[in-house]
Amino acid sequence: MSAFIPMIHACISSRFYKIRSMGARCVAAIIPTNTVPRQIIDSFNCMDLSQQNILQGELMGIKHLGEFYSYRSQRKPVFCNSKFLGVANVAAILEGMTMKMDMLMKENPNPLTRAAFIDISLALFRDEPKAEALKKSLSEICLRDITQGKYFPIGKQHYLARATSVVLEYIETHSESKEDTKILVQLLNSPDEEIVHQTLTWLEKPKNAYSSEEMINAVQKFTVPPKDKWEVCSATALRVLATYLDKSDSMTQLSVCLAPRERAVLPVRDAWLALSGCAIKMVIP
Repeated sequence: MSAFIPMIHACISSRFYKIRSMGARCVAAIIPTNTVPRQIIDSFNCMDLSQQNILQGELMGIKHLGEFYSYRSQRKPVFCNSKFLGVANVAAILEGMTMKMDMLMKENPNPLTRAAFIDISLALFRDEPKAEALKKSLSEICLRDITQGKYFPIGKQHYLARATSVVLEYIETHSESKEDTKILVQLLNSPDEEIVHQTLTWLEKPKNAYSSEEMINAVQKFTVPPKDKWEVCSATALRVLATYLDKSDSMTQLSVCLAPRERAVLPVRDAWLALSGCAIKMVIP
């Protein structure tokens, strides 16, 4: 397979995204198992912000390499997590990401390569205890970029979606109650519809219910968004409120069901019915 290595690397460096993406998927097939950790470190060492196409290709290649070994019988000697303690060469990816964190997440002006860096953590390190420091640093940087409205001319939406996923995943695995509520309210106050919708969708999961008064107020404001805007956020916010009504003794929330509704979009109407049903159950057990 060594004869294919130059060709695959040429694909990874292509100026066309589709070619880079397909080349990255082939990396695991051409690298010998016993050289994987060294190849990962070498890839990180060669990363340069002046060559963004190559940078994105290398990051996608590392992600697919980790995924390849984490789901196959050879994962123990190459990639491990808390369930498969062993040689722990996952340290190679952690070392490289820690080494290049500042360059790729603070100095890097390209949101697409930032997102590719984030994707490695999201794909490989959810249950990896050795990656705690890395995930904490990533979450802080992503939250700062979201709340400060960091400007990116191209690829902004893709990066912000991945950054929001990092923050929400960190909250989900590191519950700190008051601080979590503060961060979630910050996300809900974002002017970006995708960030708000992603946060509301996350809150809709029963295990992620935060039913404090501050959170209820933050969610409730989306029940009647500006006309013809944010309809999906409105429907999701109503479903989130329905889960809060099940957990709260406060009757003041029922007032949201009594206001006149002019919106005829089906998802929003369905969500109002769900919320009204929960409100009725509170009144008539």
